[in-house]
Amino acid sequence: MERDPFRRLALRSNTGSGVTHTLYREKTGELAVSAAALYSHEGFTVITQPDRNDARWSIQTRGHQRIGATMKIENAASFKPVWDHGNDYNIQSLTKVSSKITQRLAMTLSHEYLKDSTPPDGVKREDQRVQAGLTFEF
Repeated sequence: MERDPFRRLALRSNTGSGVTHTLYREKTGELAVSAAALYSHEGFTVITQPDRNDARWSIQTRGHQRIGATMKIENAASFKPVWDHGNDYNIQSLTKVSSKITQRLAMTLSHEYLKDSTPPDGVKREDQRVQAGLTFEF
């Protein structure tokens, strides 16, 4: 589920079923792809924008790779077009780099890219966010 007041999104949720195939799995990394059929609901905070209920396809990749003993790069990306309207889609990509400072503490830097090809009125199609911080692992 997703809520975002800046994108005027009161609620976005997806339910469905699909398959995942792991292309590569080693101690140092992994790469997997998945495909699914989804039921998508989008509710908006804009009164003039009606809620949307669509059938969507979902194609996703997810992977990570360790570099040496302290660094790790992760990426998750998805493409979700409406099943019968290929020009109506959502794209999301999250890339994260982390470097261990101690055994449980890491410095992280992430970049998120979002695109909605049919956003509500007054909302840009693309958003990006860069975050830096510390991650504590239990």
